[in-house]
Amino acid sequence: MSENKFSPSCLRWARLVVLAASCAFACLAAVRGAEPADDKLIFWHTQGDDRGQLLAKIIEEYNASNPPMRIEAIFKGSYNDIYRATRANLIAGNPPDLVIAYENMVPEYVNLGKAKMVDLNPLIQDPQIGLKPEEIDDFFPAFLALNRYPQFNNAMLSFAFTKSLLVLYVNDDMIKEAGFSAPPKTWDEFFDQCAAMKKIGKKGYPIAVDASTLDGMFMSRGAKLVADDQRTTNLDSPPVIDTLAFLRRLAEADAVYQIDADNDQDLKEFVQRNAPFFFRSSTRRPTLERDIGDKFHWSMNVIPHGEGVEPMTILYGGNICVFDTGEARVKAAWHFLKYFSSPEVTARWAVGSGYMPLRKSSRSLPVMQEWFRESPVNRQVFDLIPLGRPEPSPEGWQQVRPVIERAAIDALLGRGAPEEIAAGMKREADDILRPLYERKGKSGATYIALGVIALAVVVTVVLRRRRPAADQGETEE
Repeated sequence: MSENKFSPSCLRWARLVVLAASCAFACLAAVRGAEPADDKLIFWHTQGDDRGQLLAKIIEEYNASNPPMRIEAIFKGSYNDIYRATRANLIAGNPPDLVIAYENMVPEYVNLGKAKMVDLNPLIQDPQIGLKPEEIDDFFPAFLALNRYPQFNNAMLSFAFTKSLLVLYVNDDMIKEAGFSAPPKTWDEFFDQCAAMKKIGKKGYPIAVDASTLDGMFMSRGAKLVADDQRTTNLDSPPVIDTLAFLRRLAEADAVYQIDADNDQDLKEFVQRNAPFFFRSSTRRPTLERDIGDKFHWSMNVIPHGEGVEPMTILYGGNICVFDTGEARVKAAWHFLKYFSSPEVTARWAVGSGYMPLRKSSRSLPVMQEWFRESPVNRQVFDLIPLGRPEPSPEGWQQVRPVIERAAIDALLGRGAPEEIAAGMKREADDILRPLYERKGKSGATYIALGVIALAVVVTVVLRRRRPAADQGETEE
């Protein structure tokens, strides 16, 4: 039997056609999915289950308050899901009015260039509808700073929404049994406490190899991870090398073991009293309170730091971006952001969701005071808020994250010297973050051809869908 063969050129074009069709239908779905109504704003979010219900309740009350425009909140799945949907809508030129995004997604949205993202600075400073100076001062500074983007002249292209912190969870009873009077403050103290667990028959540090936790380890030793040009990294700097060497030293001392982060195995190890520590978002607090009860004493602490470096930790969570869908709609969106970030609403959201309140004055409100009385860890996490610092947010950082994670695994397994691992990590990361025009030059023709094909498919499908019913029965030649 003869074998059918296709040339490499034919296969490439076949793949292009399939990809173009996929892009076209994704764009068409996006166009149909985000068409704004005149009397309401479309808000895409990622909050499901109990948090989604609380958000829906808050928005229901907002809509009942006779706002400039009502909010229609639409759950879009995970952050990856909302990222893909937002990209598709921006390419189609039809984004929602408000959407949740991580800081490292924002530069990419800006550079897509199909729909303008709103700089919130003029609205914040507007004498009629903005924030008063005392209101601005009431926000925790980091929550405002992380939404300003230096690569875009410090434009405020997002607004804090679901904020949490990277914290060190500690089984206080276990470390006391091992001979320590307090949680570790420095990385050297953390090493000593992890290594000491063997003498009481326990494990050390169950590591979830996660880029945000590793960023915290680097930065808590004084690293500045991205250069001012936002296109090169300092991932070969001494604090980074020290961190990789530290991970290797933990492994050599049998004081660390890798777990499956996707299944919250580190949390389970902690709850089952197999390990004294784990690093995770402060949003794990409600789960621990439920699962631990009064079985043992535990605390939430700032992550350890290097000698001579001030304590700090990583800020987590999504922000709200506003797209320019018209002046009236933008002002209405700002009205909602002001409402949601008001002391009373942000306190209620924090207590019910496990996220951080955005305003300092929320501390004195009855709902927060009652929350503090319920458990000492609630006050502990509130007191850590001023130590939060944002992660890097240049375009492409989402692709740098797995590079950092692979480097950490190499360090744990002893695959090369820390200096060599760091140098390789920097080379790969810098290659990702190099200027956009360097990347576009190599494949611009392919993208143009793909775009033309996709646009043609979209236009054809849209025109057919919009053809009057009488025309749809005509026979085409």
